[in-house]
Amino acid sequence: AALSRKLTALVPSDLLPAFSQKLGRFVPNPVVPSPADPATERELLDEAFGEDRRLDRFRASFVFAEFDPTWGPIGISPLERERRLRTRDYLMLAFSGAVASLTKELVFLPIKNVKVRLQTDPSLSGGVVGALPQLLRTEPPLNLFRALDVASVGTFLANFVCFGVTEYLKREWLKVFPEASELLILAAASAFSVILAALVAVPFEALTAKVMAGRSRPTGAAGFFGSIAAVVQ
Repeated sequence: AALSRKLTALVPSDLLPAFSQKLGRFVPNPVVPSPADPATERELLDEAFGEDRRLDRFRASFVFAEFDPTWGPIGISPLERERRLRTRDYLMLAFSGAVASLTKELVFLPIKNVKVRLQTDPSLSGGVVGALPQLLRTEPPLNLFRALDVASVGTFLANFVCFGVTEYLKREWLKVFPEASELLILAAASAFSVILAALVAVPFEALTAKVMAGRSRPTGAAGFFGSIAAVVQ
């Protein structure tokens, strides 16, 4: 807070911004008319902020970074600059996290199948390395991808919630508690998001385990996609 006041005192009175409650950031004061000549405005901004401190004219928020006349602040992404994001931004962040988690789930799905079979089939032994050849000798390779549909849906939904809620809560709580440690805010937002994601994931995990164990499902190609309806029945 003290640093903010000192920095504000350095700004010429005709450049002092006004805080927008709607946007959650400082914007140019609408009461003060802007110079008619854009070049004059740029010169005033450069004089006020010097070589390393420039006003982000495109975002109307103060950013201390190298400034490029065409591209704006260098090395700082729009997501890092903005305190509030649009709904589309949150959805894209949630979607990207869900896709990344889904990719990991698909890569390790065969190993997950072997682990579940080890836990439910007493005839298998030797860990994942020992049980894998035993399964391949008696069952088609497609069985290693059992529950592909259930596991994919559960992983995607759970991580969509986790990543999206984490980003939203982190930004909102930082606005509500501006003096709090950003690390603690991030940890609290992540913990809360993981709990919500677990509530979404647990039913799918239970169905996934049942399908992988082979209960209520035939072996071979017919068991490639685990059917939620078949397991529930």
